[in-house]
Amino acid sequence: YLHLSWRLETWVGEFRGWVLGETAPPSSATTEEAEANYLQALHHDGEWAEAHAYYANLLRDLGRLDEAVDHYRAALRLAPGNAAFAFNLASALAAAGEVAAALEHAERAVQLDPGFHEAERCLAGIYHALGRPLDAAEPVTAIVMRPNYPLNNGVETAGDAHDQDVQHRNKDGVDGHRQ
Repeated sequence: YLHLSWRLETWVGEFRGWVLGETAPPSSATTEEAEANYLQALHHDGEWAEAHAYYANLLRDLGRLDEAVDHYRAALRLAPGNAAFAFNLASALAAAGEVAAALEHAERAVQLDPGFHEAERCLAGIYHALGRPLDAAEPVTAIVMRPNYPLNNGVETAGDAHDQDVQHRNKDGVDGHRQ
């Protein structure tokens, strides 16, 4: 919870910066306390995958990417079927400039959870960074073609647009199928 408190404090500081032209960095005491709590939890149970993952999130937020990668790897080792852990590892590796290493984990996240939009976007970004634009198109297409993908800022979905088109054609006596 302290990590979430620190993030909230960061967002409030950013908001104040935008609105009032002020900046209020998060309290280092809160960050230090959050880190101490994660380390204590890991000391008591080093096999707790979620503790590794949450600690890695904090480390990533602090810009300590190498340490974050180590803890994401530990989380994924302990829970190999967790798509979020694979995605977070891919994201941290990409942010650390290890784009080629990130590819395996982004692909794994999408395999584990094919509807995980963030993982699909991450995979597309990694393909693009690796100079593979045709491969990048596949996960983007998968996202956009999903029936509940929001279009026009969520006003309608791809599925809604298709349903409305079919209804319109049916109303006009066209069944929507080629003869």
